[in-house]
Amino acid sequence: MVDKKYGFMKIYGISFFQDTVKELKEGDFLKFVVEFDNKFDSEAVKIETMDNKTVGYVSRKFNKKIKGFLLKGKKYKITIANIYPVPKTSIKGMNIKIEDVLEEKTPKCVTCGKPLVKESEYVWKHVCGCTDIKLGILGKKDE
Repeated sequence: MVDKKYGFMKIYGISFFQDTVKELKEGDFLKFVVEFDNKFDSEAVKIETMDNKTVGYVSRKFNKKIKGFLLKGKKYKITIANIYPVPKTSIKGMNIKIEDVLEEKTPKCVTCGKPLVKESEYVWKHVCGCTDIKLGILGKKDE
């Protein structure tokens, strides 16, 4: 289930990967991996550690949608929100937090359309010096 406000999701199939779960802590980064050869679910999206160890799977309720986004190049930041004991078992469960990754777009010169070069956090310059962007506002060519 995904919490719509915060983007939390329960991991499924985690009981099969408890050795990996024991190595993890809250705040660790994870990743989605489309599992094309899954014989049980053609839409399977695996959840792995950054060193490629399986933790579990995305619920079938959401896997088709997430798989579609991943195949279109969408990127996510996934962290472990919490690890909790499953009542009446020795198994640990896990919720993850999912955030969209917004890719920084390189601004282009308003005069010639070429990409600008980032000089500092707020200053972008064209390689030939015809235009500056300061504080995200396009400047004009000096006259």
